[in-house]
Amino acid sequence: MTTRAPVLRPDRAPAIRAARYSQRAVIARAPRRHRTVSPTGLASLMFIGEAVRRRAWVWCATGMAGLVIGAGLYVLAPQAYQAQTSILVTNDVNTDPGVQIEGDIEIAQNAQVAERAMDALGSRQSAGAFLASYSVSAASDQVLQINTRAKSADAAVREANAVAAAFLRFRANALTTQQQVAVAALTQLVAVQKRRFNTLTAKITRVTAEPHTRTRHAELRRLEKKYRKAGISLGALEYTLTNYPAVTASMVQGTYVLDPAVPVPPSRRHVAVLVAIAGLICGLGIGFGVLIVTTLMSDRPRRRDDVAGLLGSAVRSVGRPRPPFRSRRAETDQLSDRLRDVIPDRGRTALAVVAVDSVRPAAMALTGLAVSHARAGRRVVLADLSGSASAARVFGVREPGVHQVEASGGHLVVIVPEPGDVGPVIPSGIRIGIGSQAARPSGSGGAATIMRDSPDLLLSLAELDPAVGADQLATWATDVAVVMTAGRSAPKAIHAVGEMVRVAGLRLALGVLLRADNADESLGFVRPQAGWRQPSRV
Repeated sequence: MTTRAPVLRPDRAPAIRAARYSQRAVIARAPRRHRTVSPTGLASLMFIGEAVRRRAWVWCATGMAGLVIGAGLYVLAPQAYQAQTSILVTNDVNTDPGVQIEGDIEIAQNAQVAERAMDALGSRQSAGAFLASYSVSAASDQVLQINTRAKSADAAVREANAVAAAFLRFRANALTTQQQVAVAALTQLVAVQKRRFNTLTAKITRVTAEPHTRTRHAELRRLEKKYRKAGISLGALEYTLTNYPAVTASMVQGTYVLDPAVPVPPSRRHVAVLVAIAGLICGLGIGFGVLIVTTLMSDRPRRRDDVAGLLGSAVRSVGRPRPPFRSRRAETDQLSDRLRDVIPDRGRTALAVVAVDSVRPAAMALTGLAVSHARAGRRVVLADLSGSASAARVFGVREPGVHQVEASGGHLVVIVPEPGDVGPVIPSGIRIGIGSQAARPSGSGGAATIMRDSPDLLLSLAELDPAVGADQLATWATDVAVVMTAGRSAPKAIHAVGEMVRVAGLRLALGVLLRADNADESLGFVRPQAGWRQPSRV
């Protein structure tokens, strides 16, 4: 049998007005508490590690995405063909070979060498792009290796040969130019040194012709010493001037292509593995970065003490963070156990479960709790005041009104208010209260034909709006349990729910934190004089 749940009107809700006025008077007489805002703690490695472990599916997904992207790039942009050639380089034996080979590498990677190779190939690309298509390395202090990359093996071979030829020509021209400059400088030095040597010769001849004295002997010894030094310097300069062209010619003629350019067979499997690993590492890095940044910037509380301070009530937790695609049954069972702890085995109880952010976990736990008590023989009424009728839909109830349903061998009553009803009141025929406070409502309409006495257990599922308050909830329940989610419920929403429940004159029996961290060692108790606090990250 189904009846309509009446809509709240001013003449039908005297209890709400009385509760509201009495609560305002109590609040006006009560001393105001000063709200304290505690500073946000520093993030520790344990805090970040727990966040990374909690959202492992994020960095796993980004890692797999990077792996797939790397494999796709390898398939869509296959590896370029390579060719390799080596050049035997003859350098000056009087200079450090390591320094000279580094200079030869710089010459091979010079823009002028690239332009000459491009002219030989007839290429019109930029010098920078052509330089990026080949690399030069030193196999030893006398061997250069040139590796080129192109779209085909023949193109890579032609490019390697062109670069090697351009390098040989450029180096020969550079050595020839250097020789000309050096010979000109050496010629001037030889001329200067010859004049100095001739001057010393004339002085020695003049001093030798003088009479033999002690002064003449000392002067002659000094001049002979300078004469010998000048002769040695002049001989060295003349030797260098004479042999410099021969040294340059040997450096030019001794530098040639040692191994002609040949294509290098690509190691596709090796490159595919490297590309896939690189994509995986990049994906993991992006995932870790996003997780760490979002964790440090988030202000959503996770510790039981932080949630208890915001709510103003003791908080218990349910389970560890649930990975995606895992069954929610374990979480629902744990939440039902937490709610069962605040329901006595005997007597009448009116409990409202307020969901702060997610209604579905609370709806599933509440329906399971209602069915278990109904099977035990208790008279149970379940009121779905959430607006989405998540709990009522579990029993197949989709229309507003009062419905009698049967589930798992138990009978219970499900109440769904009218859509858009801001303050739904309890239908006539069902009374709320515990012990002597229970009062039978006047009238005999509505659900009186379904339940003619106070139910043993009245369960309500609700969401609170700060614009409306929780006064209408006082007609359905005496105790309230608030269900929140770690890392998802906003601090302002948690604090607002706690204040609305207290203003409505309801007893805040318990707060339940879903998907709490295993590393949370806080107790979830309310500290004396604790006000609204920001979540700690220590």
